[in-house]
Amino acid sequence: MDKAGIPALQLAYIRQCLAATCFLGYFLIVKRTPLPRWTDLGWLLGMSVLMMVMANGLSTMGLDHIPAGMASLLGATYPLCVVLIEWIFFNQRNLNKGTMLGILIGLGGITLVFSNQLDFNTNEPVALGLTLSVAALLSWSFGTVFLSRNKRSMNPYYAMGWQMLMGAGMVFLLSQLVQKQIPIQSITWEGWGYILYLVLAGSVISFIAFIYTLKTLSVALSSMYAYINPIVAMITAYIFIGDTISLTTMIGALITLGGVYMVKRSSKAKDTLMTEPEL
Repeated sequence: MDKAGIPALQLAYIRQCLAATCFLGYFLIVKRTPLPRWTDLGWLLGMSVLMMVMANGLSTMGLDHIPAGMASLLGATYPLCVVLIEWIFFNQRNLNKGTMLGILIGLGGITLVFSNQLDFNTNEPVALGLTLSVAALLSWSFGTVFLSRNKRSMNPYYAMGWQMLMGAGMVFLLSQLVQKQIPIQSITWEGWGYILYLVLAGSVISFIAFIYTLKTLSVALSSMYAYINPIVAMITAYIFIGDTISLTTMIGALITLGGVYMVKRSSKAKDTLMTEPEL
């Protein structure tokens, strides 16, 4: 149950459905884009399972069993996973030492940032939480690589809308099996405000930025947002709610930024594989 009083998986499918409505409404009504071809449906369904169901759904379930700090640290291994998947499965052998070193330095910095939040002394079934979280991490990493290598003519933002819609349906079915639901009419105005924020900032804007970076940057560099997000959240919390920042956290943040800078300097121009993401 999240702080808005909505079960996590129920919140996930509501959020995905509303975000899908934004994307698909724009393309179907404003741009009059035709429906996907039958040949595209298999790819859309596969990407939806990876990124909307397994990545989002399993990570949501995993948070019920492991501490938030541990989950954040697992999420910070995302850039390394993406690079290793490219190297192992797609024969991407031109990764230079600077990129790998920058990723590892950034991971070390993030470990320091979250060092005071890691709590392994928990009575929850940690093994289950770790298994779900690692599966979610790998699903998102594979999805990122597949998305960056997409050669289809279908607009990637339009495709994302269909993936969200399919994912919302599958997460809905999953939620019926594993979580108790609350009536939609019982969601408060505060809860709907929370959902609206997640839809606009956490789904629509963030996915537009995500796809754009995959188009314009190397996969290794675009995945480094996983290192930047916690630092932005830390600074925002310090400014707006007065959270304290320890010396260890500041050192970790600086090390992380150094790793991101090293990846930026080391990354070569990307060979474009995705269709031009025009809105």
